[in-house]
Amino acid sequence: MRARQKWTNAAALLVIGLLLCKSGFADDIDVYVGGTLPVTPYLFMLLDVRATADAEPVCIYNKDCAPKMSAAAHAHLAGFHADADNVTMAGGVKAVLAAVLDNPLFNDVELALAVSNNRGNTLLIEGEPIVGGGTLLQGYRRLGDARVDIQASIKSLPELPAADPQSLQPVAAYLEWYRYLNGRNVLSGRNTRGNFGLDRPLPDHDPGIMAGPRYISPFASSDTCPRLYSMVLATGEVSDDADLDDIYRAGLYPGGPGFDELLRHFHQPGTDLAPLHRALVQLQKTWIISATDRLEQADAQAAAGGGTLISGLRDLHALERDLTTALGDMIADASTAVAASVPVSAFGQVGKNGELFITLFAAQPTVGWPGNLKKLRLVKPARVVPANSETPVDRSVTDSPIVDSRGNPGLTLAGKDKGRIAFDALTFWTDVDALPSTLGNPMIPGAADGRIVTRGGAGQKIPGFIASDGQEVGSVNGANTRQLYVEPALVLNGAANGNRLLAFNADEATAADLQTRLGAQSSTEALALIRWARGLRDDGRSPYAGAWLLGENLHSRPAILDYGAIGGGYDAANPAVRILFGSGDGIFHILENTDRAGNESGREVVGFLPRELLSNIRTRRAGTRPSGKMLYGIDGAPVLFTRDRDQDGALKAEDGDEAYVYFGLRRGGASYYALDISDATAPPSLLWKISRTTGGDFDELALSFSTPVVGKVRYGGSSRDVLVFGGGYNGGWDADLEHRIGKDLSAAADDIGNAIYIVDARSGELVWKAIGGLTAVQSNRHYVHTGLVDSIPSTVSALTDAGGHIHRLYVGDTGGTVWRVDLPVGNSTDTDHRANNWFISKLASLGGADPASDDRRFFHAPQVVEVLDDTRASFDGVIISSGDRAHPNETAVTNFHFYLKDYHTTSGDPGVKSRAPLTPDDLPTRTNCLSGSEPGCDTALHNGWKIELAGSGEKGLSSPLVDAGRVFLTTFTPGEEGCISAVGEGRLYVVQLADGAAVNASSRVFSLGEGIPADPVLLAEGILIPGGGITGEGTTDDSLHLSGPLIESLAPRLFQLYWREPGIDRL
Repeated sequence: MRARQKWTNAAALLVIGLLLCKSGFADDIDVYVGGTLPVTPYLFMLLDVRATADAEPVCIYNKDCAPKMSAAAHAHLAGFHADADNVTMAGGVKAVLAAVLDNPLFNDVELALAVSNNRGNTLLIEGEPIVGGGTLLQGYRRLGDARVDIQASIKSLPELPAADPQSLQPVAAYLEWYRYLNGRNVLSGRNTRGNFGLDRPLPDHDPGIMAGPRYISPFASSDTCPRLYSMVLATGEVSDDADLDDIYRAGLYPGGPGFDELLRHFHQPGTDLAPLHRALVQLQKTWIISATDRLEQADAQAAAGGGTLISGLRDLHALERDLTTALGDMIADASTAVAASVPVSAFGQVGKNGELFITLFAAQPTVGWPGNLKKLRLVKPARVVPANSETPVDRSVTDSPIVDSRGNPGLTLAGKDKGRIAFDALTFWTDVDALPSTLGNPMIPGAADGRIVTRGGAGQKIPGFIASDGQEVGSVNGANTRQLYVEPALVLNGAANGNRLLAFNADEATAADLQTRLGAQSSTEALALIRWARGLRDDGRSPYAGAWLLGENLHSRPAILDYGAIGGGYDAANPAVRILFGSGDGIFHILENTDRAGNESGREVVGFLPRELLSNIRTRRAGTRPSGKMLYGIDGAPVLFTRDRDQDGALKAEDGDEAYVYFGLRRGGASYYALDISDATAPPSLLWKISRTTGGDFDELALSFSTPVVGKVRYGGSSRDVLVFGGGYNGGWDADLEHRIGKDLSAAADDIGNAIYIVDARSGELVWKAIGGLTAVQSNRHYVHTGLVDSIPSTVSALTDAGGHIHRLYVGDTGGTVWRVDLPVGNSTDTDHRANNWFISKLASLGGADPASDDRRFFHAPQVVEVLDDTRASFDGVIISSGDRAHPNETAVTNFHFYLKDYHTTSGDPGVKSRAPLTPDDLPTRTNCLSGSEPGCDTALHNGWKIELAGSGEKGLSSPLVDAGRVFLTTFTPGEEGCISAVGEGRLYVVQLADGAAVNASSRVFSLGEGIPADPVLLAEGILIPGGGITGEGTTDDSLHLSGPLIESLAPRLFQLYWREPGIDRL
């Protein structure tokens, strides 16, 4: 018997928009470019140089120290050692730290130094004698200006014995630092008598940062955007500061008394350590440098601080390397908030073996941003025994659920970098031996590619980028050159064998054919432009040194196509998997996941260039157009249609199997493309192309924002495979790039984009469309609704019947309307079934009278669930969040999460045409109903509910997810105007579907860190939360399964299906 096995799986798409800051470019690149103030890293360093219990010297000065440390560190020993002196571990550490601070790359770091006070010092607080505390030896000073003084302070620190009463008291020291940041009263900062065993200690507190009883805040007159970092360098024994905990903690942070609790709170994305500054000032990361005998405690503290532990202090070479890497990571991290060279990442699909394909790009002042695609892996959750149970269960989170090729954490899961590729990760496709040298730059990870955009990943694997891999870019397509193809001059939609693509060769014939499209003044210039687009010098030689050949991917989330065991080295253990996505350079890329031998690859197999985007090449090559007037390429997300006709688990063209990929251009243009990729071993062909027409079927098509939905409809007695998509977004620039147009300019009604299209999946032929117009019209191909006046950039949400036919859609528009589209399944007897039965109607009108605060827009698909209420009445539950994706930083509009109930569950029900649409007044507000039992929260919810997004400018910019009655919704709140580091915050709402109350009794809103978060995604392993997941205070209630980047799904788990086929398998 031959049993067949199949896994059911959920679609897994996740985009994590990250970073930057505020401007006014009317697209979501607003959060990546612009800003007015520089970012400055502020490093607070708490030093404890007591000896360990084992105080063996590291070396003897001028005898055997030189081999044990760098020449720079050895030179610094001379400042505080004489010949034949024993050099303790503390002395070696001080010399290494001084050497690290010699690096001119760290000149712009503002550095503050602190120590814990002698515990024999008595301090009266509220009449009670308290001992110890913390003191700032040095307020913030720019390292480049005060290097000698700072190094002298470090080297002058006395090396105290292990039992000295001046023990490490980190809570006290950190909270004294907090007082300094905010200009509060000095508490223990002058309590220094007895420090280092001296009545008048040297070094002592810094009097220059105090004025009378108060500190002078370093941000009182600052014109920078501070980013706070901290480091604890402790060579001594474990100690605590419990005596001061209650005093210091009062009113400042919740939780237990330990240092890790304080760090966890300080690193919470919503914690503002300098409330008087113009922007949110957070502690981004903390490093713990500790002796090996205190690793367990130190590791917990480092994890709480979102940083790393550096241990083994006796290996001074390793210590210098690790400290340099840490400060380099800080510089790189701070620089990511600058307009130029900002690495931003987004998840694409998750493969069936847990592969995560992550797109990155680096924002720059001018167009032509570099991009990349990197691969990590999602590991299976651990089996654990929950509290009060003896049965192990699958838990949804491990310490590092996302790993790199070495099995190390692939993403940073805490601190400001939460959700980014780890700094020192080696992603799966990267050829580590071919990585360029770091040249000693600590901002570049050695033997790794990490989050550096132009390092490793798919960009490294474009043929010819690595000179020694046996391939070359080449002037023309060949056996060992880059395979690039361009759209033919004439496209016949639905042609029997498709439209053959033309080789994008740097030769005279191609240059002559494309000269006009390229905007070239001569065939010579056209030839140079083709060479440049392929990745060659003007003379046709290999790429420019340091040239990067892969463009940015802003919104084109990668799709995964598994051809299966197609032979030629591809088998069940090594299936032929392709990754497909578009980029800003106007190329649609198809990559291989592994090669025929099963090796990790990432090589670009083929690239396709639409003709309408060829004129962008000249502008990108010039590199002078500002990013505020961004030039987009292929920016839409691809979707796949496959049919395995013989059901053998492999897609082979010779078996009649089909594989097509569809994509729009988003802001790149008003077109959709369909490529026939049925043969994995041959170049694609162009199945069809749809663009805006004049006097044709697609006159209303705007910028192709709406990602198509693949499905089938039935009318006239037969089923038809189709794509469904919205009419797009009406926006952009006028022809002179001087003025914004459409919805980028105002909330006025649109004359394009106000449509919903259904087209044939194989030919692109129009099947049916709903459009706006002055007079209602109904035919088999057109439905005109006079109220459809706003563009529809959103993807639609479809409901299907038992036969898989789409029979109803829901979608929102940019005017605040939620539309219902009825497409009841037809039979063979009604030749006018579409004209008689297909229509659209308004489910809800969720804008309002105020043109500013009520200008609600929908850019993302709703989640639709089919529900039975307590009375057994059925309804469609439609969950949707309002928010203007094109203006993420606007703050005037009041947005909401909406839950709408549609009780007309029969498609084609004529009663929906005449009913009044729901309005915000019909939906009870649940904003303050955390538990649901608060006063005023007992209102009937027959029509649904709404939750106000209360943050200034807070908006929903993703689609919701429903899991076992829980709703996961993300939002974005913009940062403060004028501060480039105030990039805004992502949040996650977790609420009960029934009433909007919190799932977690303590909170229904969790911070996801900086930037625009993406959709939560349901996977076989659990629910993948954007931004690195739910972490921090109030998120560890195991009974609710709400902690970590991968949380447990409470819906029925995936299961295996087995079946037998008559005539093949014996029964």
